[in-house]
Amino acid sequence: AHIATLKSRVPFVHFFDGFRTSHEIQKINDMTTEQLELVAKIMAKEIDAHRERALNPNHPTVRGTAQSPDIYFQNVEAANSYYNAVPEHVLNSLEMVEAVTGRHYDLFDYEGDPEATHVFVIMGAGACTVSETISYLKTHEPRYKLGLLRVRLLRPWSVSHFLAALPATVQRICVFDHCKESGAIGEPLYVDVCASIQKSKRSDILVIGGRFGLASKNFSPGQVYAAVQNLVDTKVPKSPFTVGIDDDVTNLSLAVPCEIDVANPATTQCMFWGFGSDGTVGANKNAIKIIADNTDLYAQGFFLYDALKSGGVTVSHLRFGPKPIDSPYEITSGCEYVAVHKKEYVNTFDASLILGASKAGSIVVLNAPWLSLDEMETHLPPKFKRMVADKRLKLYVIDANRVAKQSGM
Repeated sequence: AHIATLKSRVPFVHFFDGFRTSHEIQKINDMTTEQLELVAKIMAKEIDAHRERALNPNHPTVRGTAQSPDIYFQNVEAANSYYNAVPEHVLNSLEMVEAVTGRHYDLFDYEGDPEATHVFVIMGAGACTVSETISYLKTHEPRYKLGLLRVRLLRPWSVSHFLAALPATVQRICVFDHCKESGAIGEPLYVDVCASIQKSKRSDILVIGGRFGLASKNFSPGQVYAAVQNLVDTKVPKSPFTVGIDDDVTNLSLAVPCEIDVANPATTQCMFWGFGSDGTVGANKNAIKIIADNTDLYAQGFFLYDALKSGGVTVSHLRFGPKPIDSPYEITSGCEYVAVHKKEYVNTFDASLILGASKAGSIVVLNAPWLSLDEMETHLPPKFKRMVADKRLKLYVIDANRVAKQSGM
């Protein structure tokens, strides 16, 4: 973005996924100092020109003045040439980054079946969830011919680059929007896709749209699977639709058939249920950083908590494994370790919320004073015990509060 804005003289704004980004710890491969110095050397002319345009009393310029109707319209339209040139400037910038780092990006990145009949269009972190789900379905349900088109540049929208990235075999397109525009016929990305298809004269392509992840609501593989079934298996797909909520008012939501574990089998997943100020979140942040910094493993941590300073519910989602982790969603299945640090949670929350993500034979650790089978039989709710039995979970109970008190902690 910095390279492109220096070339195009048009500002760029990064948006979406603010909560997801601010509450996540992720091991990444960033650019080296040598690579950054090389980019700065290549862009030296543009950097100098940018600094020359700064406000300076030695070469004053007039900006932000009031304009009358006789000239304002013309000046606004005169800026078209700058925005029309932005896509090419961005492409040139992406090619420069590829030459320096070896990472390839495009305005619209397509992945999936080269002859896909059903394509999803999405931008932001949600694209990673769709990508993982499509890869999973390619192996487990090969009848689906699916593709994913990641939007890298929303504005200015390039119709030609969008159409060039679509496979010629596409019959239906599902657009995921990460926002809501009340009263509009559709959200911005959906409208852009519809207008692009109209310009292509492909009247045979059906375009539907839906919303996901408002206010960083979790966007899971199961929700993507529901959207796949709506797009592929339904004669008249629901549009508009929502995923991630149960809309019993306007009935736009898609029912999630099941949560599926699309993560890399080599990735270990853990969940920790704590409460504000108990140290669970802090300890997990330190643990995931230690794993990331001192081993060859990739690590990811995502932390959920409310606005209460202490006493509120906290949930830590940790992943680590030998392969890069590109799973920007809460753990909904395949969890190998669940820790419940407050005994009241087993009765406060439904057992499916605490244990639903655990895989068969996984470990559950409960902090409670119920150290005998009779005590556990008395205090654990029936549904909790049933899920432990059905999933053959290994339940460990430790009175950590008593241990901490006895040891002077």
